Amino acid sequence: MQATGHDAAAPLPAAVPAPLVEPDAAAMPQPQSLLDISELAESHDDPLLAAHVRNHVRLVGMQQGLLDICLTDGAPDSLPGDMARRLSDWTGARWMVSLSDGPGGMTITEERRAAQQREIEAIAKAPLVRAITEIFPGAEIESVTPAERPPDDQPSEDSPT
Repeated sequence: MQATGHDAAAPLPAAVPAPLVEPDAAAMPQPQSLLDISELAESHDDPLLAAHVRNHVRLVGMQQGLLDICLTDGAPDSLPGDMARRLSDWTGARWMVSLSDGPGGMTITEERRAAQQREIEAIAKAPLVRAITEIFPGAEIESVTPAERPPDDQPSEDSPT
């Protein structure tokens, strides 16, 4: 009689751990903007790619797995391929990055500069600032820094110590 390997007296084999399953792409972060891509690069310890995205990429169109961009002068030639590879690795979904001849939006850096300029222009219209610039002709607002708020947990002068 030949053994079939299913001997009733034989002990059951030890439990074999289940193979590691790749995380579901839907559960991984899926960027929705260039800022999301830049932040994703930062979170994956790739500050150079994050800087290139902020400074050299103009968005033409974006949908899940497809990024249509144009690049600024000085962008590395490998940038679209680097972005596609890293996005695919980080999101678990295949990404294609194509270069477009169409007009793209502003880079993240250009958007930030434009927002800063709008803030400066709004502040320059404030009565106090206008009065100061009348007293000091030629004075300009170069930058705006928000005032620091004191921490909430510090006692005020009126509260008992």
